[in-house]
Amino acid sequence: MPDDVDPNSVPRMRSVELVRNSGDQRLRVALTAEAGQEAVLAGLQDALPASGRLRITDEGEGAGTDAQVLVQAQAISLLFPDGRLMMQPVPAQAPNLESDVQSRLEAVARFQNVLHIENPNSGLVNALEIRFERQAAAGANSGQTLAPQQGGQLVVREREPYLMRFTNRGATTVYVTVLALSADWRIHKLYPELENDFPPLAPGKSHALPFDEGSLMTELPYVANEATDFFKFFVTSQPTDFSVLTQAASRDPDLDHASLAALALASGSEARQQVGDVRLCAGGR
Repeated sequence: MPDDVDPNSVPRMRSVELVRNSGDQRLRVALTAEAGQEAVLAGLQDALPASGRLRITDEGEGAGTDAQVLVQAQAISLLFPDGRLMMQPVPAQAPNLESDVQSRLEAVARFQNVLHIENPNSGLVNALEIRFERQAAAGANSGQTLAPQQGGQLVVREREPYLMRFTNRGATTVYVTVLALSADWRIHKLYPELENDFPPLAPGKSHALPFDEGSLMTELPYVANEATDFFKFFVTSQPTDFSVLTQAASRDPDLDHASLAALALASGSEARQQVGDVRLCAGGR
């Protein structure tokens, strides 16, 4: 589990076998700026190293980076190493600019740490069978099984309804928690749906989570015609609350589409397509 989470803050945490991430868990960030933006760059260089979740890389560092901050006249963009936008650009005139950029980068760091939680030596690794099905109609409790593509990803169209079904194939009763890690960096709990509710899953029993309109329909984020969502399954022998790992999305709901498109173009990205693919990845227990 991420080292910044206190195990004592999670009820019944001692019932979960853990493998801590090894090495430096901080997000490696490169800072660059176009000509004329040196003052903004200097402000970020002064502010960001104070975060315990970020490590600012030196120019020419060979270890690589996880994210790049590009300072331009119109906006500050957070980019993947290959140049794709991580999230909506931050307007250059935004108030509290340094703290805004820092909080967004910290959300990415937390997201990646949660995604990498694993315990390959647990006796419960093979206890859960997970299946995704394309719903015949929104709200249906069954459908056609989605076949994984190369790399294990499942592909659905935006707003296409599907469901997730998991079955206990082990010999003992287990407790399942499902976290959704979305392309807008949100981490939210899909199951159990109610707080402080830990329904047991007996051997041979299944549970289905439908993704339909008004519930959990797939949706692409801002400037993208393709996105990847992850589902993290925690299987425990005792009731355990993983809500401490959740976080809100990193986006600006007040930014209209025209302004967003202009900022995206300024950063070298394309404006959002209205229909595209959502890639799903499940695993990690």
